[in-house]
Amino acid sequence: SPGGFLLLLIHWVSDPGDPVRLLAVLKHEFASIGQRPTDLQRIVSRLEREALRGPRRHSTLEDLALRLEHPADEKKRRQPDCAAFIRDIARLHAPASVAFAGERIDGKLAAEAIARLAEDIASGAHVWSGRNGECAARFITQLGELSDSMGAIAADDFPAFAETVMQRMLAAPDVAEHPRIAIWGPLEARLQRRDRMILASLNEGSWPKPAAADAFLNRTLRKQLNLPDPDERVGLSAHDFAQMANAPEVILLRARRVDDKPAVASRWLWRLRTLAAGGLGGRDEAEAALRPTENSDPLVWARAIRHVVDVVPAAIPKPTPPADKRALNKFSPSRAVQLIRDPYGDYAKRILRLEPLRRVGEDIDARERGTAVHLAVETFEKKDNTRTIDDLVITSLNEAGATPELIELEKPLWLRAGDAYLRWSKQRDGHRVDFAAEQEGKITFDSAVGPVELKAKADRVELLSDGTLAIVDFKTGQPKTAAQVERGLEPQLALEAAIAARSKFGHIGPASTSELIYFRMSLSAQTISDKNGQPLSFDTGSTMDIAEAALKGLQDLIEQYADPSQPYYSKPRVEFAWSVSDYDRLARRAEWTTDEGGDE
Repeated sequence: SPGGFLLLLIHWVSDPGDPVRLLAVLKHEFASIGQRPTDLQRIVSRLEREALRGPRRHSTLEDLALRLEHPADEKKRRQPDCAAFIRDIARLHAPASVAFAGERIDGKLAAEAIARLAEDIASGAHVWSGRNGECAARFITQLGELSDSMGAIAADDFPAFAETVMQRMLAAPDVAEHPRIAIWGPLEARLQRRDRMILASLNEGSWPKPAAADAFLNRTLRKQLNLPDPDERVGLSAHDFAQMANAPEVILLRARRVDDKPAVASRWLWRLRTLAAGGLGGRDEAEAALRPTENSDPLVWARAIRHVVDVVPAAIPKPTPPADKRALNKFSPSRAVQLIRDPYGDYAKRILRLEPLRRVGEDIDARERGTAVHLAVETFEKKDNTRTIDDLVITSLNEAGATPELIELEKPLWLRAGDAYLRWSKQRDGHRVDFAAEQEGKITFDSAVGPVELKAKADRVELLSDGTLAIVDFKTGQPKTAAQVERGLEPQLALEAAIAARSKFGHIGPASTSELIYFRMSLSAQTISDKNGQPLSFDTGSTMDIAEAALKGLQDLIEQYADPSQPYYSKPRVEFAWSVSDYDRLARRAEWTTDEGGDE
């Protein structure tokens, strides 16, 4: 409706870069921006996918346009037409932004600016047409008049004030009435008649409504002043009920619960039951006479809607795509973990090629937080770096889309994490000769599907004083345990060690690996624990034994999935029973399992 469009613009105008409100404006039925509907839908859909889903990284519309022209992510393509479209919106928004500048604004000027903005966004004055448009015009006039009487108003309070003004306005539907159905109030129904009358809201407090309490005149004073008794309206309500209840066919409705509390039936129903019981010889006879017939009972209809004759539960998904469609010739350690933990997720992502869509303007998640921390550590280790680790982490989080309020709240904890990282790094100085950060390594081996490329990007590979290597992975979440690595459930670091034994990571290697290390770089108190960043200790062999076993396990896994009859199960070895993945709903897990996962 035009009124909803105006209210949306009032909320949007103070922060035009807000992803949720910007999309709400662009997807509104009145939005045009000088575009044809099909062209507008196409460009808004692309804008949504490329820039508005996920954490907000832009501050203004111009900043958003620049990011569309020059995306920070190398994988994304430039979107010059989307940037031009955003600048068109910015030009339309600019005049209205003047009226909303400052902490206190002139409400009348703001209302007039919103009216002009609505016409500009809609590319015409058709927002004021029809009954709804007329009501929207009255809303702008009334908002301006009330604001003029109030004087300057806080800019932050203006949207709430506008909502309050709009709540007092009603607009009749701008459609023709139904030829056989009419919805009346008691006053309208007094002089009209229909073959079937449905009397609803027959609860005490609704019908009849209790007499309003008068804070200035009690009943005695009202009687002395010859003012009408408040209970007279109850009598008129009783008269209305009696008139309408005499129709040829009447259906009486009430709710047993109102606002999640038990409701009391209207006094009209109690008196009707008493009268019927006296005339028919008893309460049971009265209830039977007042009860609707089976074919006309709304409760029977409601139960029939919910009734299911045959329930066919969803079967456990067991897709078996052809072997040549399984893309088993390229692997990374993270994909190996997914194929072990959740094969169905690998099937959905790499065979069906389904990528989950982020929510619009959502908060930064664990993955982006981890990427930001990795980038900060990588930058800190560069020789020409002059900034502190905690400053780099905060900057990276800001660029990743974390809100300033969240960063400020977490800043003391990131300072603590930065100090813990510096202490850990200093302790390793005497043991470490050289290192490479964020470098790739890869190897190729033969399998049933032909040559397989295993590629990994290690957070850090250190050359130790004894000539062996240490593989380090920085975690913002819970680090993996030695038992998980040893049992082959989390082979990421072990596979990187197997690669390092055969290939280089940057300028380091190839060489045997003697240490696999998880360093937790997070807000948790475990970051400052003495156990954080210590090499994993294995019970069944050396680090290289575990690495070679992980590589052999991957080769066996590939051989297993090279068989076309091998299905892709959903989470056969999920790490946590409560974990939720991107493809759980696609697998319809809630329909065939009561336990999200199981023991390892």
